[in-house]
Amino acid sequence: MFFSLLNSHLYLSALLSFRVFGKRYRQVIRGWEASIRAGGTNDRRINWSGSALSSFYAAIRKALVVVIVARALGLLFGLGFAVWWVFS
Repeated sequence: MFFSLLNSHLYLSALLSFRVFGKRYRQVIRGWEASIRAGGTNDRRINWSGSALSSFYAAIRKALVVVIVARALGLLFGLGFAVWWVFS
């Protein structure tokens, strides 16, 4: 039970961080949509699906790194506080 809550919290935190780091992904998707509407030659020249997938996974990686670092810092501060509380 605890680990499922921990994993769901990790995913929620990553999704919230993705809102911050997903700017490039949203730009790629908007460019792709604009290219389709305009009907230009960019459709053949640019690998839109590869570019979108690459920027999506880059945003997810950044969000997960931020969440993991924040959790590690929280754990260190929590352990430091516990040690201070026990020995004071």
